Amino acid sequence: LHDHVRHDRRRQAEGRGRLGRCGALRFAIRIARSRRHAPNLVVPDAPPGRGGTVSSNPNFPTRPKARSKTRAVNYRPRLVLAGLSGGAGKTILSLGICRALAAAGLRVRPFKKGPDYIDAAWLGLAAGRDAANLDPFLLPPERIPSLFLEKSADCDISIIEGNRGIFDGMDVAGSCSSAALARTLSAPVVLILDATKMTRTA
Repeated sequence: LHDHVRHDRRRQAEGRGRLGRCGALRFAIRIARSRRHAPNLVVPDAPPGRGGTVSSNPNFPTRPKARSKTRAVNYRPRLVLAGLSGGAGKTILSLGICRALAAAGLRVRPFKKGPDYIDAAWLGLAAGRDAANLDPFLLPPERIPSLFLEKSADCDISIIEGNRGIFDGMDVAGSCSSAALARTLSAPVVLILDATKMTRTA
């Protein structure tokens, strides 16, 4: 245990720490940084045949003209943080991630699912930018991508905090849930769970 703690502290001292262990977050940070220095570039791993012309670097094709809001959303680095239930730690982890990304020099736009203004205020303080609300219950489905594009226009990455459990919504199909919001935005999800007394289950 002492060796593990010492090893973990060494990783934190080197600037990686636990935050760097999240593959989705590392990928989003890499894309956000590349986008900041070259805003007309798409994801390096993007498959060929998406349109546009190839730049001098074959790994960075230029961005094709967006044909729909869905495609436009796909060019905005974003992450949804969701949990198995309320009280899972979504807010504290979202605050920490927003603050860490802002401290790394990235322009972070936080979002909060639902009409919650308390968590949104905390997220705004952590990111240094006002948070926006994305509410699939109060807003029509076509408005969600538009609002996301509007609010994330001048930012490197967006952090979207869900609410309740990831599939908790208005009905058994999970409508208006955090999962439904992530699906609307085609956003990767970081699932937060308490791994106490778990081994392979986690």
